[in-house]
Amino acid sequence: MSEQSGLSNLAHEPDPDAVQDRYDQWVSTYEDDVRSWGYEVPEALAARLARHLAPGVERPILDAGCGTGLVGRALRSHPQLAKRRIIGIDASPQSLAALPAGLYAETREVDLGGDLPFSPASFDAVVCGGVLTYLPNTLSVLSNFGAAIAADGVVIATQRTDLWASRSCGDVMSTLRNQGWRVDVSEPQPYLPGHPEYADGIQVIYVTMTAA
Repeated sequence: MSEQSGLSNLAHEPDPDAVQDRYDQWVSTYEDDVRSWGYEVPEALAARLARHLAPGVERPILDAGCGTGLVGRALRSHPQLAKRRIIGIDASPQSLAALPAGLYAETREVDLGGDLPFSPASFDAVVCGGVLTYLPNTLSVLSNFGAAIAADGVVIATQRTDLWASRSCGDVMSTLRNQGWRVDVSEPQPYLPGHPEYADGIQVIYVTMTAA
């Protein structure tokens, strides 16, 4: 199956193993494909993160759903983030196996739909680009990310505009605010403008969580 065909509908696949299998099979051309479709989420995440992190090397950054390392490379390429320690986690073993040596200080195969295998407050930041698409329990996932950061840390994640209402993301943001988080929600931004299933119809929203 072409990776261009049916990609947007993969968000509605009920079997997580089927999603993982598709990404495992896509590894060899994934980066070239998404870049050809105008994918700039990694660089946007890095720029947003740099505005929130104080200078210095402290706790690591967690790249949740690191895939083949596009976000990791964007972080390494940003002058304010280049020296930060980055840990990558993903559910796709083939994606993890394809990562360049040395890009991440540590990698683990992790199901992001469950609890994270880290102690609370282990990270200065959690970044998650393009992965909430495949994690229907948005509140649980973002709450787990929030538990993983230190008191002065930040979570930055993306969600597709077409899933925002169906996943009740507005209500999720309200719940997070009631739990004591400061939550910033961006205007819709381009996601995969060169992909025929996305173009201008499916964009991406950036969610930034910090302690209130």
